[in-house]
Amino acid sequence: MVTDALWGMVKKNLISIATISTALLTMIWVTFSSGLFGQILPIIVASIAGFLWSFKTQPIVDKHLIKPIRPHIGFVVIFSGLLILLPLIAATNENIKLFSIFYQAGSFVFGGGHVVLPLLQPMLDGMVTDNTFLSAYASAQLVPGPMFTMASYLGASAISQMPITGSIIATIAVFLPGSLLLFAFLPAWKALFSHPRLIQAIVLINACVVGLLASALINPVITSSIKSIGDIIAVIIGYILIKKYNCPVWLLAIFLIVYTFVIN
Repeated sequence: MVTDALWGMVKKNLISIATISTALLTMIWVTFSSGLFGQILPIIVASIAGFLWSFKTQPIVDKHLIKPIRPHIGFVVIFSGLLILLPLIAATNENIKLFSIFYQAGSFVFGGGHVVLPLLQPMLDGMVTDNTFLSAYASAQLVPGPMFTMASYLGASAISQMPITGSIIATIAVFLPGSLLLFAFLPAWKALFSHPRLIQAIVLINACVVGLLASALINPVITSSIKSIGDIIAVIIGYILIKKYNCPVWLLAIFLIVYTFVIN
């Protein structure tokens, strides 16, 4: 499923030498870096590079054609305040720490829910195992709704003594930043995405996201799940079933469970 999502994003977002280079550099950087900053830095750099590159590709912009971007300041203040404050007080309480982790992950996800993989995995290091992390991802594939629903599984696993509480905290935290930004920028949505200086920045951010997901495909997905020739065969068969025969994910999961028991 990660490979399928990655291939779709490659076809959609890697449309030039600049975007391909951005994706490759991001993948290399994330592979050899660690922590949340290692995940976020490429996005920041890509956005700045895209903004500056727009002055070369579009040197003249008619200011009369640019609509002013007027976000709802109250929601922006709440979003920014939580993003800054939560990491500072995370060490005081296990629940606050969990909320902070998922809030940060939800704040920096661009280009689709699959990108939560490379952002969450290093942040949850020591709290959940790689197998638990991949099980959460697989479980999210089996139910309707966005990929962020994996937060419910991970929250319950991270606070095993209070799984329901952990699940509720993680679920609210991962969806909250997107909701705040939606209400903040909804009045300025068209102006934001039609601004000629920001369009190029968004293009490179999307390319950066491809690199992030490619890195996640390598680690933790491949490194944690491919252990034998049988696993490789299972992946190939599963991918063919998805792409060629449009096999439902739940049916694919049942097939792979049966396959695992047979080869073992």
